[in-house]
Amino acid sequence: MRFYTSITPLLALGWLASITAAPIDGSLERRHCSHGEHCPPHGNGGNGGDGGNGGDSFGSGNGGNGGNGGNGGNSFGHHHGHGSGNGGNGGDGGNGGDSFGSGNGGNGGDGGNGGNSFKVRRHFHSSGNGGNGGDGGNGGDSFGSGNGGNGGNGGNGGNSFGHHHGHGSGNGGNGGDGGNGGDSFGSGNGGNGGNGGNGGNSFKVRRHFHSSGNGGNGGDGGNGGDSFGSGNGGNGGNGGNGGNSFGHHHGHGSGNGGNGGDGGNGGDSFGSGNGGNGGSGGNGGNSFGRRHSSGNGGNGGDGGNGGDSFGSGNGGNGGNGGNGGNSFGHHHGHGSGNGGNGGDGGNGGDSFGSGNGGNGGNGGNGGNSGHH
Repeated sequence: MRFYTSITPLLALGWLASITAAPIDGSLERRHCSHGEHCPPHGNGGNGGDGGNGGDSFGSGNGGNGGNGGNGGNSFGHHHGHGSGNGGNGGDGGNGGDSFGSGNGGNGGDGGNGGNSFKVRRHFHSSGNGGNGGDGGNGGDSFGSGNGGNGGNGGNGGNSFGHHHGHGSGNGGNGGDGGNGGDSFGSGNGGNGGNGGNGGNSFKVRRHFHSSGNGGNGGDGGNGGDSFGSGNGGNGGNGGNGGNSFGHHHGHGSGNGGNGGDGGNGGDSFGSGNGGNGGSGGNGGNSFGRRHSSGNGGNGGDGGNGGDSFGSGNGGNGGNGGNGGNSFGHHHGHGSGNGGNGGDGGNGGDSFGSGNGGNGGNGGNGGNSGHH
């Protein structure tokens, strides 16, 4: 009876009476959840990332700032479990370089916010968690060396409304890590990591788990080249957003967003080529109806690498992934098509004046479907 040591016998009798006379509609259970006695209906805030370390010599680089943790989602009228999503963790800042004039560490990305949930009646995890922010890249270790890229932000978790079971809405994707700066004078900067896609929202999902799509992960930034005047790393592509779902009963109602492609690496000699940017992931399709109804977004292609000698070519950009098809009124199976993946960018040539890599093509969109 450790719980009752700090309350009066009158209050204890009143609490016991409320137990014995409680209605069967769950109102008491909801009151307990609102006081945190059974389980936390509100999401937890994410942790902030650590700041990077400064370099160890005169004039050395600064450490990057750690990202902020995302906010936990609010919940309203829940009965059981974890009604709203947790905020994602902020990424760590990169470390500064260790010699005079060396590069600064990149900043860590912010964690995404957890989704809000409303009137979730049964069981756990009705709205999505925010994605984690990516880590900042490290700065290079010699005079004038490149800076680390910034980490991408995590996507926000989806909101949910009127769910009964399981994981009603999608999680936000994780932000990509920033690339590292090169390690010699005038070397290239690391590319920035892409942002994670947002998780899809869901409405009136009656049964079981995972009714709306997850956001895709952001691609990592490419690394900067390691010699004077070398190329910069390409930026990572953004992850696609997860599809929204409406009125689903079972399974995975809407498509996931595709992942963003990674940025290419910069070349490793004076005047060498830059890495191409990674393509963005396609968005997951929306669905209206029953299980596994809409297509997933395609993944973005990776950027090509820059060439490795003076005046060499730049890497091509990766293509964007296609969007997943929408579906209407499905009962079973995978109702609509997936988006195609974007092609990878070509690599730049490795000698003076050599050609640039071509850009990757975009993936096609998945077909829509109805009344299957």
